[in-house]
Amino acid sequence: MENINIKAAFLAVILLMFTQHYYVRQPGSIMSPVAAIAIGVIGILIFFAYFFVVKITAYASSTGIYPHIGFRIVLPFMVFLIIAWLIYAGVSIKPFGNTRDYLNILKQFFVTHGLFIAICTLAIGLTISYPAPKEVITQPSSLRSNLNFLVIAIAVFFAMVFLFYITNKIKQPAFDEKYNSYKPLDELPFSANNQITRLLETSEYTHLEQPYLLPNAHQVIIMSNHRSNDKQKPVQMIWRLNKDGDIIEKIEDNELTNDNFYPLIAQDGLFTDYDGKEVITWIFNGERERKNKNNIQLQDDWVIDSLKEDSNLKMVYFEKSSEFHCRNSDTLRYNGMKYYELKSNNEMLLFKLNSTYTEGDLYGDCQERRLDYYQSEQLNFSLLRVNAQEFYIIKHKKEKP
Repeated sequence: MENINIKAAFLAVILLMFTQHYYVRQPGSIMSPVAAIAIGVIGILIFFAYFFVVKITAYASSTGIYPHIGFRIVLPFMVFLIIAWLIYAGVSIKPFGNTRDYLNILKQFFVTHGLFIAICTLAIGLTISYPAPKEVITQPSSLRSNLNFLVIAIAVFFAMVFLFYITNKIKQPAFDEKYNSYKPLDELPFSANNQITRLLETSEYTHLEQPYLLPNAHQVIIMSNHRSNDKQKPVQMIWRLNKDGDIIEKIEDNELTNDNFYPLIAQDGLFTDYDGKEVITWIFNGERERKNKNNIQLQDDWVIDSLKEDSNLKMVYFEKSSEFHCRNSDTLRYNGMKYYELKSNNEMLLFKLNSTYTEGDLYGDCQERRLDYYQSEQLNFSLLRVNAQEFYIIKHKKEKP
């Protein structure tokens, strides 16, 4: 018994050092005394845990495990693997959408914790088996019972893996293989009739408004504004596109504002400030000078309309990937992949959009990532707005006669 205590203490120190290297893998650094004491206490607890694990394994090897080094490694490995999986799965596994996600979780468990357990049980098995006793008494019944235990342990492990699978998999319609051909917007190839590219992208603190159409000029105006609680949101950037979707002019708010004229507010195509006494007519005629509102003569061709959303865009499937609750709400929501079909210029475009929900409005509430489609017969292109932060342009190629 004294010999096994020495082995257990020695091996506990080795395993403690290996655990620190395997899971932490960071060089030492200066820390507060409280942190150092806490780490020391945890280290002592882990040391004693390893000490008793080695002793219990050695006792089981001398009384119930068939006297062969293979059994002394494999049987403890399966026992520790089952315990580790129960802890890991109970803490880490959240509701998931498809089998691929679950297999990745299982792979991560084996690559990290499974490998660690294998190395530790190998070290324990070798330590308690050498030096081997001079006389070893083997019994066929012991061999059979160990083989039965091994089979049962493997069956229990796979049963628990399957149990966590069926209890955490989100119920949803079966995934049709045809959706594998749907690509993200950035990966959509050019086609015979359409060319899809990213047109604009803003930061999370900026909002891209619904585009406007100047029907008399066959132009599109896109504005971005600062995220704000104000009813009238200050304009940050303005882009002017021609009928072919080319950006022909861009202007920032600071090019039109100063200390006496701030912030820049858009009203029916005119720019003004909170006072509303002066206006800028840049959208209609390109002029940047401020003029008194009462001295402005509105022209008949100064017409601006919102570019309407089009119904040709259809979501055909929602693949749920995870569950979550927004802030303190009890309403269950799902994140996942949305699959879309868009009929554009006599062609069906197939694509998908990831991460259905984000957390990021001014109050920390969850927001659904919207996808809006705009087009007009006056234009040779159409627009996709993603989450009010990106614009993709679909340029319609002319069909050959």
